[in-house]
Amino acid sequence: MASPPVIVNHSVVRAGASARATAAGLAAYAGTRRGVVIEVSEADGRRLGVDGLAAYAANRTGSTGGLWGADGPVAVAEARRAIAQNGGAVLTTVVTVPNDIAPAAGLDRLDAWQALVRSEWPRLFSKMTGVPESRVEFYAAMHVNGTSHHVHILTVDHAGEWDALLPKRKMEAARLEISSKAMAPLLREAYIERDLAREAALDAVSRIDRNRFDIELPPDGRIEAAHLRRFHPETSAALREALDRAASDFPELAGALDRYKKAVERCADLKCLTEEARDAYVRRAADDFGLRCENAALRVMVPDRAPAREQTPMRRATPGTGPATERRREAGLATEARACIPKRRLEAIGRKVARGQSIERNDLKGCPTAERIFRQVPSAGPALGRAAAMTAFIAREATRDAGGRDMGDEAGERVLRLIASALRILASGGTGPSSAPTVKIANRIERTMRR
Repeated sequence: MASPPVIVNHSVVRAGASARATAAGLAAYAGTRRGVVIEVSEADGRRLGVDGLAAYAANRTGSTGGLWGADGPVAVAEARRAIAQNGGAVLTTVVTVPNDIAPAAGLDRLDAWQALVRSEWPRLFSKMTGVPESRVEFYAAMHVNGTSHHVHILTVDHAGEWDALLPKRKMEAARLEISSKAMAPLLREAYIERDLAREAALDAVSRIDRNRFDIELPPDGRIEAAHLRRFHPETSAALREALDRAASDFPELAGALDRYKKAVERCADLKCLTEEARDAYVRRAADDFGLRCENAALRVMVPDRAPAREQTPMRRATPGTGPATERRREAGLATEARACIPKRRLEAIGRKVARGQSIERNDLKGCPTAERIFRQVPSAGPALGRAAAMTAFIAREATRDAGGRDMGDEAGERVLRLIASALRILASGGTGPSSAPTVKIANRIERTMRR
């Protein structure tokens, strides 16, 4: 098609007395100009209800207006007042669809335009400007004239803090996204046509006589188009030439190729891609389609030679020991302590550790891990003493390394970590973990105890 099916134009009206009056006038122009669709959609009718519709029709200022916003119809005077009092900039946007495309895209109805704008525009405006979606406020009106169906959108930051021009790249991204959403029904049909054309072309290639492909393939290795392109470029070029000759000899294949090309171009047009973006989209589709056709031809040439797949590397087993394993184990034990030890007891344990006292058996009461260990090893006193000593030493080392700051960001986190360390050491029978830093601490404890 000669022109994009969706045209999106933006204009930013910066803050200022004269500019604000101009923007307020645009609201009245959009809501009352000739060709505006003056009706209440079915969705807005459900919002207002029967009584609300009667009051709206009787009391609406500017009864010939057709403005609507995120929550339903908006009186022209109300929109003018809101825009005039807003302290920021106003983005005026016009989204246009030609009359010959609007019915097929479902955009010849007010409710379809409202659904599109209400669902997509606040998010897109937020992406362009950085204004949170909760502060996006817009007023829109649908117009119909001799050439197009279009909608005018006036958007502001409700807080009045946005007052800047828009970067071109962000406007372009928003244009492509709103265009794709507007053309979604037609794009679905174009995608189906593209896929059908591709299947027809591949089927035509698969029915070509293998003797027409007089190409010498590598004696071993992978027989795939991508592999040949990379490691056997001469063979790949000969294969593409053979496919070109086959297309000229088989009208069915030539027709399918032409049908696929036109379908891809229509998809690019419906996406409203232009210049380099459109060329890149068409080129990627052609490359993918070429690989598929070449693979289909290779299956015709060597149907009994399955492509050799590379073996999937086996994932290494999770190590049973090490610093990372111990950190995960301690995180689980800290969660257990948080759930099973009352807050008052945690505070008491924290005071004991602060005074240099050790953690005792009653302090761990209620923790399933501690209860299980005490049932299995009734005389766990030595192990518990060693765990308490190591835990206290670890606490002092960590506090010293942290420059006197608390280990946790919240109250009680330090105590939970100490309890988790005690439970882990207790579960190991008092032998301690295997990580090098903690082993060094344990050795220093032993030397201190022997002295």
